[in-house]
Amino acid sequence: MHADLLKRARECRYCQRDIHALEASLPAEDAVLDSALTEATTALDAPAFTHLVLAALDAGRAVEARHLVAGGALFVEIPALLIAAPRMTGEVAQALVQAVHEEQMGIEREATALLLAAIWCRANPERALPPDLVSNARSLARKSCGTPLAEVSLSAAAELIQDPGLNAVIDSLWRRPPTPPDLTLVGECRRLAAGPVLPLLPATPRHRGLVGGGYTIRRAVPRIGRNDPCPCGSGKKYKKCCQDKDQERLARSSSVPGLTVEELREQLEPHLTRERLMVMRSYDVARLDPAKVAPELLPLMINRLLTFAQYESAVRLFETLGIREEIDGYWFEAVSDVTRAQRKDLVLRLLALPRQARADDPEMAFGTRLLLAEGDAGAVLSMIETQSLKGLRAENDYPQIDLAYSLMEGRYPALGILVARSILPTSPHFDAIILFDALLATRDKLNLDPADPFDRILDERFAERFEAPSEDSAAVAEAQHRFEEKAAHVQRLTAELESLRRKVERREQAPAPKPSAAEQVFPATPAEDKALVELRQRVTALKQELNERHTERNQLRRELQATLTELEAAREKTVQVAGPTAEESEDSEEALLSEDAAPPGQVVRLPEFPKHFAETLQELPKPVARAAVILIGRLSAGDPAAFVGAKRLHADREILRQKIGDAHRLLFRLHPGTLEVLALINRRDLERKIKTLMARPGGGSPR
Repeated sequence: MHADLLKRARECRYCQRDIHALEASLPAEDAVLDSALTEATTALDAPAFTHLVLAALDAGRAVEARHLVAGGALFVEIPALLIAAPRMTGEVAQALVQAVHEEQMGIEREATALLLAAIWCRANPERALPPDLVSNARSLARKSCGTPLAEVSLSAAAELIQDPGLNAVIDSLWRRPPTPPDLTLVGECRRLAAGPVLPLLPATPRHRGLVGGGYTIRRAVPRIGRNDPCPCGSGKKYKKCCQDKDQERLARSSSVPGLTVEELREQLEPHLTRERLMVMRSYDVARLDPAKVAPELLPLMINRLLTFAQYESAVRLFETLGIREEIDGYWFEAVSDVTRAQRKDLVLRLLALPRQARADDPEMAFGTRLLLAEGDAGAVLSMIETQSLKGLRAENDYPQIDLAYSLMEGRYPALGILVARSILPTSPHFDAIILFDALLATRDKLNLDPADPFDRILDERFAERFEAPSEDSAAVAEAQHRFEEKAAHVQRLTAELESLRRKVERREQAPAPKPSAAEQVFPATPAEDKALVELRQRVTALKQELNERHTERNQLRRELQATLTELEAAREKTVQVAGPTAEESEDSEEALLSEDAAPPGQVVRLPEFPKHFAETLQELPKPVARAAVILIGRLSAGDPAAFVGAKRLHADREILRQKIGDAHRLLFRLHPGTLEVLALINRRDLERKIKTLMARPGGGSPR
C-alpha cells in the first residue's frame, strides 16, 4: 500500500540532509502517515520506520506513541529512540514500558527505554507512573549486571523513581561498590528531547553496516579509472558518465562485493554466515526466509529467534520447513519458550505440526499442559492437584520444582511463590538457590517487597554444620561463623524495623487529644508530632541499614557455598575427566545429549574464553579449576583422549559437553582454527543455563 514511500524512507540515510529531503514525500493526511508507520513496523523495516518517524517529527507532524510498542526495537540507533520517543503524542511512558515487556529490544535499549519513561513521567507530573515500570526495571536489573550502559541507565531511572524495592534489588545484585548515579545521562536525554529534530542528527551520513559492528567493506562497484571507457557502453569516459552515480553507490558498500547495504539486506540469505547471524539485530533475523537459509545455520537461527522473543517468526519457520532432523530438538525448545511467554495460540500451532514421535521424546511439560487447559478452571485446579500429589509421592523434589516454575512463569505467580517456599527447606542446596532466585524474580514481576521472608530458611540451611576433615574445619567454621553473625544481625534489624512500623501506624491512627481551654483560645501552630518524626527517621535509617546488611549477608552466603563446594571436592582424592565407560549420574542430563559421535582430535585450535572466565575459575574448588584448565589445553592441542566421553547437546549439536569430575561440565564449540569455551558450570545447572549461555557473547551476542 505504501511501497514507494517505504522504499524512499529505506534508502534514505540517517543524516540531516536526507531526513529533511524525506519530509517532502510525507503524505499530507495524518491517517495515511500513521498507516505507513504501522506497515513499516509490521514488515520489521527498521530503516524505513526510523527515518519516517524522524522526518515526521521534524515536520511538526503528530506520531502516536503506540508505535513504540512494536517500533521501539526498530530504531537504528539508540540516540534515534532518545530523540523520537519524548516528542510522540499519547501515553509515551506506558508504550515504552510495553515495548520493554515484549523483550525484543535488547538489554541496553530496554534500560534506556525505562529511563526515558521515568524522565517523561517526571516531565508530566499529572501522569502516574505506569504500573509495570518498577517491576520491569527490577526484572531488568537482575539481567543487566555486567552491562555498563544498562547499569548506568537503570541507576539513573532508580534515582528518578525513588522506589525502595528497585533500589534494594540494585544494591543486592550489582557486585561492584555502589556509586552515585550518573545523572549527566538524564541531562543528555532531556537535551535530545528539546528543540527541533534536524540539528540533533549527524550533519553528514555515516557508513552503517547491515547488522552493526565492524566488518570489512567490499566495493559495491568495481574499481574503474576515471579516463577509462564507461562500462555502461555509452562510449563516454567513465568520469563524464557514471562516476558520480557509482560514487553514491560506493558509499553504501556492504561486506559482499558488488552489493550495497540495502541490496544485501534484501538478499541476505545466500550470503549468511554464522558470524553474521550471531550479531544480527532481532528484526533482521526475523526477516530471513528460512527456506533460503543454509541447513547448517537453521539451528542457530531458531536459537536466535527464541533468544530475541521472536516467537511468531520461530513458529513460522517450523511451519515453512516442517520438523526436519537437524531442527527436531529445537521444536521442544520452541514449545518451552512459547509456553513461558504464555502464547497458547503459538503452542497450538507447534503441536499441530506433523512430527514423528521418537523413543526418547520427553513427556509434554507440565507448564505446557497447564497452559493448554487455560479457560477451564476446573481442569486447571485438577491438574495442579494431580501434580502436587505426584510431587508428594516422588522420592525427589523434581515434580514439585516443575510445578513451582510452571506456576511462577504462568498465570499463577503468587501461588507459584507459595509452592516454591514449600520446597526450599528440603531441596538440595544448589536447587534451592536457583529456585529462590526464580522466586525473587517473580516477586519483582508482582512488585512485592524484594526481600522474601523465606530468605532465613536458606540462612539456616547454610548454617547447618557437617563433618569435615580436620585440616579444613577451621576454614569452614570461620566462614560459618561470619555468615551466622551477619544472618542474626539481619534478623534483629528486621524485627526492630517491624516493631517500629507498628509504632508509627499506631501513632498515626491514634485520635488527637482534646485541646485544653487555653489551647482553644490560643491554638498551637500546626506542627508534626516530634516523636512521630523521630520514629519515621528511625524507620528510614533502619531500612537503609537493612539493605546494606542484606547485601553483605548474600555475599557471605556465596562465600560459604564456595567453601562448602571446595571442601566436598577436596574429599575426592583426584578429579578425573570421565572415560567412555563412565555412567551419567542423572537421567535428566542424558536427555539433553545427542548420540552423535564427538569429532576426532588431532586438530590444533587456539582456545577462546568468555568474559569473566577467570572469575569463574576463582569461584570453583581448586581441583576442579585445575582439571578444567588442563582439559581445555588438551582439547585445544587436539589430544584424541581428551575427546573421549564428549557428547553433543541434543538442542544444538554444534555444542559439546565434556565432564569434569562428577559435579561439573564444560561446554565448548569447535571452529576451524579455534576452540570456543562457552561455560564451566555445575551439572545440576546444565538444563536451565544452556539457553542463557548461548545468548552471551561468544555463544551468541546480546540483542
